[in-house]
Amino acid sequence: MDGAKIIQRGDQLFERRAPLLSLWQDMADNFYVERATFTQTRSIGTGFADHLMTGYPPRMRKELADAIASMLRPAGRSWFNISLGDVDGVPRDVLVILDQMRKIQYRAMYDRVAFFTRATKEADNDYATFGNAVISVDKIDESRLLYRCWHLRDCAWAEDHTGAICELHRCWKLTVDDLISLFGSQVPEELRARSAELRREEVECRHVVMKASRYEGKTNREWVSLYVLKGYGDKVLETVGRDYFGYVVPRWQTVSDSQYGYSPAVVSALPDARMMQDMVRTLIEAGEKAVDPPMLAVQEAIRGDISVFPGGVTWVDAEYDERLGEVLRPMTQDKSGLPFGMEMNNQVQMQMAATFMLNKLTLPEARSGVTAFEISQRVQEYIRQAMPLFEPVEQEYNGALCEETFRVIRSMNGFGPLERMLPPEMMRSVKFQFTSPFTSAEDREAVAQYQEVLGMVSQHAALDPQVVAEIDATSMFRDAVRGTGAAPYWLASEQAAAQKRQMIAQQQQMAQMVQMAAAGGEAAKSVGEGGNAIAEMMGGGAE
Repeated sequence: MDGAKIIQRGDQLFERRAPLLSLWQDMADNFYVERATFTQTRSIGTGFADHLMTGYPPRMRKELADAIASMLRPAGRSWFNISLGDVDGVPRDVLVILDQMRKIQYRAMYDRVAFFTRATKEADNDYATFGNAVISVDKIDESRLLYRCWHLRDCAWAEDHTGAICELHRCWKLTVDDLISLFGSQVPEELRARSAELRREEVECRHVVMKASRYEGKTNREWVSLYVLKGYGDKVLETVGRDYFGYVVPRWQTVSDSQYGYSPAVVSALPDARMMQDMVRTLIEAGEKAVDPPMLAVQEAIRGDISVFPGGVTWVDAEYDERLGEVLRPMTQDKSGLPFGMEMNNQVQMQMAATFMLNKLTLPEARSGVTAFEISQRVQEYIRQAMPLFEPVEQEYNGALCEETFRVIRSMNGFGPLERMLPPEMMRSVKFQFTSPFTSAEDREAVAQYQEVLGMVSQHAALDPQVVAEIDATSMFRDAVRGTGAAPYWLASEQAAAQKRQMIAQQQQMAQMVQMAAAGGEAAKSVGEGGNAIAEMMGGGAE
């Protein structure tokens, strides 16, 4: 596939997406001013956010983006685990290997040169505002990763018949010097021959990743990565087959006729944001008039300019008759609408905070005196309210990010001998589990149910001591331990636990037999001593 055809495919995708840029620009103008460069270019020194009367809408967006990071990817904590699905059926040594692989991946992601935190911070704000984000996951060399978040303006993608992204085009402007350092002799001679000053000019390069089935060429890999220099003959600078996509494109909410997502929070809050700017502008003007009211003046009686600044003097004609009214007086105004305007603005703020779900991101408090059933019901309500946010983030965002990172590390042989210790079918079954308030709430519910059932059994045992036979205490205990968030290999496998139970039972039986034997010996000793005493008494009587 030549470069001209690849550029043409990308241009078609960008052309179809063009109407969406105006919507993203409007959203950015109201909620994410730093990204408001979809349909306009902001030069250095241009007035920044000078069209906004209040910063409340951008603050709501920032709080939601910060909540996504702090609650789903908490700093300093391992927020994901690698498993094979059914933990009970996995041998303990495999669980240990999976945990070591998790530690390797975690260190690679949070390496300083990987810029993982920076990329996800930028992507969180894109995700919260536009409902889309684009993060590239690639390797700097054979031992380090690199994460970058890209502007949605520069990216366009296509879906296959399953709804999965199968092709992505990204516009990349970089200097000629950077182009030469990346692709060397593949850069056209006319660019490499430029002077040092001209090499600082930017040229456009397209990075295209597509499924191998869509590529008109031979490759035995799942994906094909191409770099094409736009212009200069549309030369293909690099073509590489690889086993990973290299991009993560989380989408919050999608509709059936578009491959692009939407942010339900911003879509609902956009009219409120526009109205809020007008309301605040009106309130500011009304407040200024209340503090510094407009003046009424008798033009013929004023000699010179009206000086209403502090210490100013306004000269008045001495012949003016004050009985006709003050020569300079404030205009009478009705200020009764100010409290009503402030109340309306507060209501809009509360409505916007609810739209961004900021009032639903707090776990229910475990207060004293609250029964386990009440805690369970509160947790269920929290899950229902928080699910619209947490569920797509865990699946489309965190899950895709971890899986793509896992593939890239495997392509680097980053797991080393650990990977060779697992059968291929196990490597294909690798899944990621996440620690988040959503999963913690479900786990907390399991612990609460365990405590509730345990209390019921304890109370009923006073009436029927054999009630313990009605429950599977082992399964209940194992589920409760998992609910605490303990490491999966802390629990022994069911087979190993059964063997330990049998060994403990045998030890208890042997101890009981030894105790019975000891008790029997003491009894025999007592019987022997009693017989001797009787014999002595009888012998004494005969004498």
